[in-house]
Amino acid sequence: ILSIFVNDWYLPPSLKFKLQHGAIVRNRDLIDVWIEAPRGNRKQKLICKNFYRKAESILEIINFEERDCRIKVICKWGFDGSSGHSQYKQKFSDLENTDEFLFLVAMTPLRLIDMETNTVLWKNESPSSTLYCRSIKFLFKKENADLVWNTEKEIITKIENLIPLEIETKEGHYYIIEVDMMLTMLDGSVGNVLSETNSTMKCIICGATPKDMNTLAGINRPPNVDNYRFGLSTLHCWIRFFEYLLHIGYRLPIKSWQVRVPENKAIVEANKKRIQAEFRAKLSLIVDKPKPGYGSSNDGNTARIFFHNPQTSSDITGVDRELIEKFAIILGVLASGCAIDMEKFASLLEEARNFKKLI
Repeated sequence: ILSIFVNDWYLPPSLKFKLQHGAIVRNRDLIDVWIEAPRGNRKQKLICKNFYRKAESILEIINFEERDCRIKVICKWGFDGSSGHSQYKQKFSDLENTDEFLFLVAMTPLRLIDMETNTVLWKNESPSSTLYCRSIKFLFKKENADLVWNTEKEIITKIENLIPLEIETKEGHYYIIEVDMMLTMLDGSVGNVLSETNSTMKCIICGATPKDMNTLAGINRPPNVDNYRFGLSTLHCWIRFFEYLLHIGYRLPIKSWQVRVPENKAIVEANKKRIQAEFRAKLSLIVDKPKPGYGSSNDGNTARIFFHNPQTSSDITGVDRELIEKFAIILGVLASGCAIDMEKFASLLEEARNFKKLI
């Protein structure tokens, strides 16, 4: 129940041999440009096949009081593209295709709920981890708006056609497992496309621009509640808060966000190299370094270490320690998975919003 795809979903080492000889990988749709979960009646296995492998052991632990039970599995899914991958000598059937770009569709289980009692039977304690994340489809194509729209439509259609899984126990009871999937695994570029936001610099929730965000009154804009369906990525929050303070630290010597004058560019670049070197020496962190096919080295673990060491981070960047601590509390609350006291949380946000001392 706890994992979505069968462990042998990932292709065996002999795949290269099979591809070279035109062999067919059974129960998978496989072309040299993409691979995805099986078609037709077997599509229900996209969710359910690995449930069966673990269901018996899990259900033996959970006490259902000798009754039939309906179980809901809540999952998140999404997709993202990456570039800069290694290119190999093997050619594609269509010479216009390239393995430089990769577009991945994946999903992660979040909760297992008894629908009759509304009891949480299992909860993913690390929803941002890759531990339970499984691939639905990947293809060697560059991410673009058409690919995003078509992929969303295709996967939603397949989700709607999923068939609930029925498991019969040794005692003759039936457990019916249904799946609720939410499209929340996405980054800013995908979110802009699906929300029809015409600028990457705009907030997809309220439409605020950088100019609006620089004024306290400008950020109190009415939200587009329809876009709440995309959820809130706490992992991206950690990274974006970290990068925000990091880039402020780069620019503190010139006291300006825009860097246009050559002299200022040299100052900012020198300060950036100093900050990178000190993070490497004091916290063993590699910050703001490009990684092929991945983006940059600024990941969730790097951001968490930054906020868990506020004094050291403040000494390196020059940003006030108290501000770093306030951000750390906000991020910790968002990522806690617990019910939030909104009155106290709003007060904390207001304190951080009105924070005047930066250095």
